[in-house]
Amino acid sequence: MRRAPACLLLLSVAASCFALSCAKGPAEVTAQSTPLPRANLVVSPRAYVSLQPVPRGRAFELALVAKIRPGFHINAHEVLEDYLIPTALEAELPAGFRALETVYPPGVLRKLRFSATQLSVYEDSVTLRMKLQAQPDAPLGPNKLPLTLRYQACNEEACLPPVKLPVTAEFEIAPAGAAARPANPDIFAAPPRPKTSSPNETLGAPLRESSRARADVILESAMADEKSLREISRPTISVGAREDMVFRCS
Repeated sequence: MRRAPACLLLLSVAASCFALSCAKGPAEVTAQSTPLPRANLVVSPRAYVSLQPVPRGRAFELALVAKIRPGFHINAHEVLEDYLIPTALEAELPAGFRALETVYPPGVLRKLRFSATQLSVYEDSVTLRMKLQAQPDAPLGPNKLPLTLRYQACNEEACLPPVKLPVTAEFEIAPAGAAARPANPDIFAAPPRPKTSSPNETLGAPLRESSRARADVILESAMADEKSLREISRPTISVGAREDMVFRCS
C-alpha cells in the first residue's frame, strides 16, 4: 500500500483547521472576545454608620452603599419572579446589639432580552439600610460588625452565579448619655424608602398623574352636582388612557 506524500498530509491538516475556524459563529467569537467578569467583582460595597460614637442604649443605622459595574444589574430585594435570587443584607450581631429593621429601596423596572416580562432590579448604585440598637451592655470602644451582601448579577445576555460578599462596619461605642454627632449626613439625610414599597412606584410620574386624573374627575363630578357652585371649565382628561399606560409598564 502506497503512502501519501508528506506535503499532501500537511495540506489536508491545514484545510481541516481552516474549515473548523470558519465554522465558528459570530456569537462564539464575540463571547470569547468579551469574557464575563467574576461575580464577586461586579459589586463594590462599603458600609457607613449614622453616629460617631454610638452611646449605649441608642438606636443607630448602618448603610451599605453598593456600586454596580456599568452594564450590569442585580435583582432587587422584592423580586417579581420566583426563580430570581433577591438581594439581601445580613448581619452577624455580636452580644450587645439588637436588629430593629432592614430597609430595602424599590427596584427599577427593566425589560431584558432573556426575560419575557419586566424585572425589578438595582443598577448603578443602591443603598441598603439597617437599623440597630446598642444595648446597655454593648462593648465599649471600637467595634467591628460583620455584614454579608448577597446578590446575583446579570447583564442583557446572561446571569452570573449568586455570591455573598463580606463587608465590615466599624464604629465606636461610648457610655450611655455620651455626646454623639451625626456621621455621613450625605447618606443618612434622605429618609429611607419602606421595604413594603411596590416596584411600580418607580414609575412615579405615570402613577401620580393617573391618581391626579382620577381625583380631578371625581372633583368635577361633585362640582357638577352642586348647583350652588359656579360652572368651571376644565380640560377633558382621559383616565382610561393613563391607566392603560400604567398597566403596560407594569
